[in-house]
Formats: sequence, structure tokens, C-alpha cells
Amino acid sequence: MVVLAALSAAAVPNGKSPAKKLLKLTEPKYSTELAYNALADLRSLEVLMHLFALFPSERILLCTGDKDLALFWAGIRASDFAWQGTYFQCKFSPVEALLPNVTQERLASYFSG
Repeated sequence: MVVLAALSAAAVPNGKSPAKKLLKLTEPKYSTELAYNALADLRSLEVLMHLFALFPSERILLCTGDKDLALFWAGIRASDFAWQGTYFQCKFSPVEALLPNVTQERLASYFSG
């Protein structure tokens, strides 16, 4: 997800990607604290996805006041959460606005195993 966020932050023109704010790349003095916070935000989404896979029949949610985290989550359109042996897997189907002007072939190469 870090790579997906970085791609989105770089690909969306005029700094309008929620990933850019999620990664705290809009801050004038980037620090290790900001980087840690950005990674913790992304980790919370990873934990959420793992919980969806572990407890598929339960209603699980992540409450946040971080608009950019919520927009990024909605934008990646994660689905099909499952465990394959000892590995977690899911499917990402990002909306066009998250990775604009990316061909279907390139998009498929980003998410192929």
C-alpha cells in the first residue's frame, strides 16, 4: 500500500491526491515523526484488511477523523480478503482518480502477483 500511495501521490496532478496528504508530503519540513505517522495510518488499513480476512462474518470498521485516510481507503477499493495458506491476500481495484491515465495493462502489472 505504501507503493500504491506513493504512485498516487506522484501521478495525480496539482497535488490533489489524498495519498499525498496521507503520506504527509505536503508538510514543508518532513520529519521522521511525520513518516512514522504516515506509515502508522497505512498500517491501520492493513490491520483492518487482516481483520476482514480473519473474521469474514463479523461487522468490522475503522473509525477515523482523517479524511485523507478515508479517501485513500475508498479509492483503493480493497475486496476479496482471504488467507491463502499462511499468507493474506486481497484485491485492489483503484478508482481512476487514484491513478489517472494508467492503461489497463499497466494497472494489471501493478497488482499481479
